[in-house]
Amino acid sequence: MGVTARGFFEALKPFVWGEKAGATQAENRSDARVNEGAVRVAIHRLRRSFRDFLRAEIAQTVATPEEVMIELRYLIEIVSHSPL
Repeated sequence: MGVTARGFFEALKPFVWGEKAGATQAENRSDARVNEGAVRVAIHRLRRSFRDFLRAEIAQTVATPEEVMIELRYLIEIVSHSPL
């Protein structure tokens, strides 16, 4: 039986948020029953989609593209210093 899209996303989500410190993409491959290359591509696409979504959301709250970058940098700084 194959893995659902939701199950695949749930398995890869920690790689997007940076929570998967001890596990590797190869270890996750067996959970998702797909090859390692497919896992890498899926993680890359999830990160890109999340980045694009986050930029679009921030852009709705500021006036200029420069302010989007300032807000992103600030958000990254805050998140990188907070415990997960």
